[in-house]
Amino acid sequence: GIAFAWECGALPPPTTPIPTSETPAPPPSFCESMTVSDDTAGSVAYPASGNYPHNENVCWKVRCAGEVTLSWSRFRTESGYDFASLYMVSGAGDLSRVWKRDGTELPVATSHAGDVLVHFESDHSVNDLGIAFAWECGALPPPTTPIPTSETPAPPPSFCESMTVSDDTAGSVAYPASGNYPHNENVCWKVRCAGEVTLSWSRFRTESGYDFASLYMVSGAGDLSRVWKRDGTELPVATSHAGDVLVHFESDYWVNDLGIAFAWECTA
Repeated sequence: GIAFAWECGALPPPTTPIPTSETPAPPPSFCESMTVSDDTAGSVAYPASGNYPHNENVCWKVRCAGEVTLSWSRFRTESGYDFASLYMVSGAGDLSRVWKRDGTELPVATSHAGDVLVHFESDHSVNDLGIAFAWECGALPPPTTPIPTSETPAPPPSFCESMTVSDDTAGSVAYPASGNYPHNENVCWKVRCAGEVTLSWSRFRTESGYDFASLYMVSGAGDLSRVWKRDGTELPVATSHAGDVLVHFESDYWVNDLGIAFAWECTA
């Protein structure tokens, strides 16, 4: 059987509301367990060998003072039932999901300002080899323009020679409308949503290694956090983000291609 004892004492003093490295925040409710790392570089392989267990809800949180780059070397889950999700974590501990995915397609490497959280969940039947990722922390990017408002919109970031801003709840961009994109371009599109915005891509054709498209999340204060920067011809997967997003396209002086096309939809 069992034996236990207890002793009653005074209530502890209230805790500080904002988590710090000395007083870490509890894991989100969907994490049954969470591993937290302050290492500037590291990796996770889950499981270490064999297939992952059923009915799992596990999380890994990486805390970086600057920008963290996340890369993936394994992604094998039961399609439609077992998932991995990537979240950005604000200074106040709020989560903003970058993506949720399943199947066997390896996610592209992405960079984010500050902390990130990876969540893995499996159901009661069928499993696979799971996930493996690595991270590296770097310095913060330079600060961007502070606090834009709809009445006094912030100027575009310095790397945007022109920027189109939309408050529409749904829309699309095809750049260029026809033919190949021009040389020496630095153009941006900003989508402002009161809720969550879902971005999907129907065209992605750039000169590999020289012409790029980048996707940024935009905070309420106007700060940018890059989700990815990519080139070539692989179509990005659809992603959902809380609030505003910015797409940046840049080309060099030589060789061009058909460019990019994307659509968005805002939801509450």
